[in-house]
Amino acid sequence: MKRFHLFYHQFLLFLSSPMKSTSIPIIADAFVHLFHEMSELSKKRIGSTPIALKSRRVIWKHVQMAYSELLRVVSKMFDSRDEGRVDIIDDLSFICRIYADIADQASLTLCMIEAARARSSGADGERLKIIDDNLIECRRQQKLNALRETRRRGLISLFTHCLKGKDDDA
Repeated sequence: MKRFHLFYHQFLLFLSSPMKSTSIPIIADAFVHLFHEMSELSKKRIGSTPIALKSRRVIWKHVQMAYSELLRVVSKMFDSRDEGRVDIIDDLSFICRIYADIADQASLTLCMIEAARARSSGADGERLKIIDDNLIECRRQQKLNALRETRRRGLISLFTHCLKGKDDDA
């Protein structure tokens, strides 16, 4: 994890310095691969324990910070329809999809807004469809997780109620 922090902070420093637009795809590619690998590691090493969820939340905070900084830089360099900007939104929508268990509504909304801007300015429709598909899948997974949690809470409540009923009979 220390290597991640060092790598991550070096990238943020790099982003804050003046750069050419040709550097953006390299940085964006590094971010998407880094956060994808972090997701895979957090799933493999720790599983679905509370520690894993906390670890994924910490990673998600870094995703938010990194992509907000990247989008800040990209919005100054590219128009809404430019491929470089659409690439960043595509990457963020993919990251939202693989972190659907903890992705926040603000990040999903940001992707939707940027995709709508790109669509209205005539960007490539195929790429925008991929973004839409990632966001739809993310929301589907979030709804499924919420439904599972509601069901689990309902079963726990029912079980607790049944136990209380047996205690009253005794």
